[in-house]
Amino acid sequence: MANNRSSPSSVVIWWVVAIAISSVLFFVPLIYLIATIPHLIAICNSLFAFVVLSLVGFFLILAVWVGIMIRDMNKNVVNKTTKRSVLEEEVDEGRLNDYQRTFGNQARLLNGGGDDEMSGEEYDDDDEESLIQQQQGNNELVMEESNRAANLIEETRRNQQYKQTTEYIVQFLRVGSFLIFIVLLIGLLLFSIWIGTTKSRAEGLLRGSMSINEIVTRANAGDVSYKEAQPYIQKFLEQLGQSTVKVERDSNDVIHITAPNEYTLYFTQGFVHAQERLWQIDTLKSTIKGELSSLFGYGLIFSDQYYLTMGLYEAAQRDWANLGDDLKQRLEAYAYGLNTYAKLLPGLPVEFQLLSYKPGVFTGVDILAHHKYISLTLAGNIHSEIARYGLELVGLSYDRIKTILPNSYPNGFPIISSPNANITYQPSSTTSSTTSRSSSSSTRKKSLSASISVLAGQIISGLEDLVDIFSSSSTIRQRFALSMFDPQNHFSSPEQKNAFLQASNNWVIGGAYTSTGKPLHANDIHLHFQGPNIFLLMHLKIESSTKPMQVIGASIAGLPCVIVGRNGNGISWSITNAGADTMDTYLIDENADGLTYNYGGAKNSYTIKTVTLSVKGGSKAMFNVTTAGSFGPLVDKLYNIPNLPKQKRLALRYLDVLLKTDKSTQTFFDLPYTTNYDQFIEAFKNLNAPVLNILYADNNNNIGYIMAGKLPKRGSTTTDNLGLRPVKTYDSTEKSYTWETDDSGNYKTNAFDDLPDIAPEVATSRFIFSANNKAEANPVTTITNDYSLLYGRSMRIQSLVSSLIARKNITLSDMAKVQSDSVSVLYLMNRNIFARMKPFTDTYKEGVRNDLANNWDGDMKPDSKYATIFEYWMTYLTNLAANETKQDNDLPFSKKKSFPLSLRYALSAIQTELSTGVTDQNCKSFSSDKTCLGYAKDQLEAVLVALRSKFSFVPLYSSYRIHQTKFTHPIFGAYGLTGCLGTRISRKSGGTDTINEGGPSDANLSNNFGPTYRQIIDHANPESSVFIMPMGQSGNIFSDTYDNYLQAWEDGKYIPMKTKDYIVRDVLIIAK
Repeated sequence: MANNRSSPSSVVIWWVVAIAISSVLFFVPLIYLIATIPHLIAICNSLFAFVVLSLVGFFLILAVWVGIMIRDMNKNVVNKTTKRSVLEEEVDEGRLNDYQRTFGNQARLLNGGGDDEMSGEEYDDDDEESLIQQQQGNNELVMEESNRAANLIEETRRNQQYKQTTEYIVQFLRVGSFLIFIVLLIGLLLFSIWIGTTKSRAEGLLRGSMSINEIVTRANAGDVSYKEAQPYIQKFLEQLGQSTVKVERDSNDVIHITAPNEYTLYFTQGFVHAQERLWQIDTLKSTIKGELSSLFGYGLIFSDQYYLTMGLYEAAQRDWANLGDDLKQRLEAYAYGLNTYAKLLPGLPVEFQLLSYKPGVFTGVDILAHHKYISLTLAGNIHSEIARYGLELVGLSYDRIKTILPNSYPNGFPIISSPNANITYQPSSTTSSTTSRSSSSSTRKKSLSASISVLAGQIISGLEDLVDIFSSSSTIRQRFALSMFDPQNHFSSPEQKNAFLQASNNWVIGGAYTSTGKPLHANDIHLHFQGPNIFLLMHLKIESSTKPMQVIGASIAGLPCVIVGRNGNGISWSITNAGADTMDTYLIDENADGLTYNYGGAKNSYTIKTVTLSVKGGSKAMFNVTTAGSFGPLVDKLYNIPNLPKQKRLALRYLDVLLKTDKSTQTFFDLPYTTNYDQFIEAFKNLNAPVLNILYADNNNNIGYIMAGKLPKRGSTTTDNLGLRPVKTYDSTEKSYTWETDDSGNYKTNAFDDLPDIAPEVATSRFIFSANNKAEANPVTTITNDYSLLYGRSMRIQSLVSSLIARKNITLSDMAKVQSDSVSVLYLMNRNIFARMKPFTDTYKEGVRNDLANNWDGDMKPDSKYATIFEYWMTYLTNLAANETKQDNDLPFSKKKSFPLSLRYALSAIQTELSTGVTDQNCKSFSSDKTCLGYAKDQLEAVLVALRSKFSFVPLYSSYRIHQTKFTHPIFGAYGLTGCLGTRISRKSGGTDTINEGGPSDANLSNNFGPTYRQIIDHANPESSVFIMPMGQSGNIFSDTYDNYLQAWEDGKYIPMKTKDYIVRDVLIIAK
């Protein structure tokens, strides 16, 4: 048998060849995958874990194969064990023969036989006794040898069974490891092929030239794609003439478009926006039009119902009919640019492929509707009205509601129109250290043990994320829907929607205080984070002898123009949300028939429009959009309103969808041409919504401020509850809580000149700033009665900039440090609470209290354990009102409840007690010593206990899944392994109401809201101006420019805001 086996050398050769081929088959796709998306693997825990586990799995398979190889080699060598068994069998057989011979002789002796020479008379009793003894000894020997033989036989049997079992195991390992390898290889190959083919379409058409005539020729020849694009190109072809359009991307990926006229410019901007963000823009269009369920199924009917009820698209259609031809032409140019790229694109973006549909057709109406969507994201008054009404429903009085949800502007806080007023709050000399970090998070020095710990944590985190693959389909659909179609948090309940998140900052410093003698102008716009970002960095230029134009700054994907930035005439502008109240809610007394309601002593009929949705899969869904006359559509089923009384409905009146004409987009088409402050104001007179605070600066040392936008004229002179809670339409005492109309029934709005402003002052004004704070102490037009935010940012900006002004010689670098400042004014203003607490008896807890009172600087920066403790402490303080308000929101890592909107109330209650001795009723009920200070101590202790129970330690800020800043792609952020392809995580600094906003949104303090765009304009040398945004220009998750700005943004760095002398990386020429 041995001669039939292969030689040991051939076995080794066969196995070496097999292992080598398998290694090549495995490592080629793996190396390709790593080389294709190295940065994704580095930052994505799931992908990192996938690669590590693939390597570990393959090496384990190799170890199994090597073991089998060694065993096969041994089987082809002389089997010593087998020879030994044969030899032992032969020995045993010889022994058996000896036994038989011995037994025979002994038997003869016992029977009287013997040697023939022995005579009978020589045999005596002694001989018999000797023989018997000899026989007994032989019997014992036989038994001993027999036992040995039996043991040997049993051992041989066991060896044979072991060998047989081993052979089965080896065969199982051989076949199993092969099958596992095949599965692993197929999965790796498919994943690598998908990554590779998808990434190959990442950039689209970037360099070279595009001939419009060729498109027309191929369209006439019957090419379907070109034929579909042809209708959108005709006007562009006429406007282009013999000129060319140039699209350049510089070394920082800023997009520069140069065109001969407005039509070709905005057409090309639409083309480029589609090139970078087609799926993002198309999906938002479908969202606003209420068409998502037709694309994605039943899970998104709620979104369609919401937007069709809000009526954004219907209002845009009405506005379009009233626009002038010039504005229509500009909007159409942009829309046609989107359509042209959508028809000519070399391949569908991966989102369209995965979801199996194609982009729709864009019109000018879609662009108007998109602008209205942006306005809606900044109009959140309905949430606070519903929150207050919820407290009324659980029995709280109006006065108590105002205590728990304060609406008055806090005393001593900055007013925009009085920026140079005395500062009532003087913080310590603390400055944030955020911008002093010279290296990125990936290059920070770590010890070996720390590095191993981080690596292990990354793998474990990745494994946890991979488990998400097995989430139930309903969970995936829900998360997919909410992340994709509620990017601005529209569908959150009032308790979940953080009231402190509508935060942006801007400030301008006059030339008298800068190092250059010219203004410095800063802006950071805060919105919800998403991947890709809402903005793109663009430079638009018209080269014309009659109407030249140039502008650079932030553009919004899906909208033409540059929204904020600087133009070629030395003017810069910046914006923040004014927080204006353009919404009112109304309680409707519905009759039992569900078709009518009572108002003015009469029964009034609803206007009911039945909407039929074509849901993906061929089914239909129907719902009613019900409108209660001038009060607006019923929205109570769109928002979470617990305990709503029977036969009471909630209607919403929203100004932006009610005005007959909206030329808001005209503002941003005109801004690039403005040459002075007067022209600048004229441009903003067209703005209806959103209502904005706008700062102005120019190269002539002028700085100024205006508020722009439309507000309703309310008929009531009583302001106690106006805009704070729903108006009871059935209560005659609230009859005057309505909006004024003219003789034609159109709603009256404020005069532009009645809004707050600060006219330019040459070299005399110190600075002007806004941070969503109150614009004017006693405005002619009521902007809002709801000042429920925290206003620490405004206090911090005023303090830091005032300090800079006192020093003078302010530089652009100084402005950057202020923008990245992450020191918590909430901490600085409430540090005395920790100092006044009674000491803990526990040494550890007392050490924490003492450090919070005396040793911490309040900087909400990464790796600070006190930032973690303080942010959780503020969250736990909101438990104070939870019982009274009957809230059911869980505190992080606790069975206690919270009322997130009540932080201002909780802090005020503690400070009031410290200053006046008056203790709030809830403190008496829920404190261990019946004081507010005792309550504050109780919550600090509860936080420390909860954190050590949950983590066994206090996790550092912005680490270990605590306070991660997440940019989630709506598709690739909702599914397990591929989820992390589009999601990016930053270790950003900042906390609740810091300048560098970083407020929490969940139990792990995750941050999903903050600066989505920053700019600093230097009017002494505009070309030295800078800007930055998180993520990148591209919406393609495999593109290098999907997230190339993220690290610089996290580190408080910028890229040049150049309109000339930039390094060109790619260029596209569009010619006739």
